[in-house]
Formats: sequence, C-alpha cells, structure tokens
Amino acid sequence: LGARRLRFDRSIAFHGLMASDAPDQDGRTFVEAVAEGWWYSVLLPNRQRVLAFFSDADLVDPATMLSPTGLWEAFPRASHLFALCDRHGYRLAGRIQGADTGSSILDNPAGDRWLAVGDAASAFDPLSSKGIANALYTGIKGAEAVLAARTGDATALSRYAEHIREIHRVYRGHLAAFDGMERRWPDAPFWRRRQSNSHAAAEA
Repeated sequence: LGARRLRFDRSIAFHGLMASDAPDQDGRTFVEAVAEGWWYSVLLPNRQRVLAFFSDADLVDPATMLSPTGLWEAFPRASHLFALCDRHGYRLAGRIQGADTGSSILDNPAGDRWLAVGDAASAFDPLSSKGIANALYTGIKGAEAVLAARTGDATALSRYAEHIREIHRVYRGHLAAFDGMERRWPDAPFWRRRQSNSHAAAEA
C-alpha cells in the first residue's frame, strides 16, 4: 500500500522455555542488564519459565544463539537471574526461537481506505511493556477512525495517523530516558547506542 517501515534500532530476541522438577513460587518478572543487552524471565501458569535474551542483531551470532546450547551457555552472564534459575534446577526445554524486537513505525500508518494497528503500525521495545496495550488501544482507535471516515469525516484517517506518530515519539523519549539510567558499560556498543540517543530511523 506504499507505506515504508522506519526502524530505530536492530534489537532482536532469542527465547525459550525452562523446566524444573523443583518447586518455584516466585511469580515476579525478572529483568537483568548485561553488557551485551538484557535478559528476561517470568514464571508461567504451567510452572515453566520463559527465558529471553535481547541484544542487537550485529552483536550476536544468530546461529549460535539458536543452537540447542547457545542461549544456555550465554545465560551465566546474567549472574543474578542465572543463580535463581540454577538454584531451582531449571534447564532449557524445547527449541530456541528468535524474534525481531526493534522499535519501528510506518512512515504513514494510514492511507486511502486503510489503516494499520498494533505492531503493524508501531512496534515497541519489549522492555517498555507497551505491545499488548498498544494493540488493544490502536485497535479501538482504528475502528473509531474507520467508522468516522465512513460517515463522511474526511480527516479521520489522517488524524489517526498523526496520533500514532505522537505515541511513538513519546515512547522513544521515555525509552531513551530509561536506557540512559544504565551506566555500567559506557563502552559497550549496545548501551552506547541507546545512551547517545542520536541514532536516526532507517527505512526497512
């Protein structure tokens, strides 16, 4: 439809499930920063744990991270989270998967007789925890814009597109502020890129 995706970073994730026979009742969400990125884990209702590592695409070897042992061998770098999981005897269970987790937005989230919602319109770094809420919110706002356009509001779609752009502008400011709090690895490329807050969007 002519829209172009603008990307603001090259963030990717490698994730899998961990299983253990030992009881684990810790339902907190864990996030731990390391020089190369950050790690995430949370306990699921089936008593397995999600394990995910986030970095930039040019800073890791995807083939290694997607191998049966690559993610687990890198895990000890997150010393606090690894100690928790090792204490409960967790081991990886199942195949490791990868995902694009970068910040991006369509240069025009709406056009003639169409609009985009959710990640299709604007995608957020998972650390922001905005993905699900944004999908629901833009679904509602998108539907409202469609209904308004069908009843003769000639600016409904353009107003929706500008609203999406403003949401993403505010998000990038908040993300830069939170990334800027991490000062332990000033020379590490992952954090240096985020603390400079100077990287411009590039077309996909």
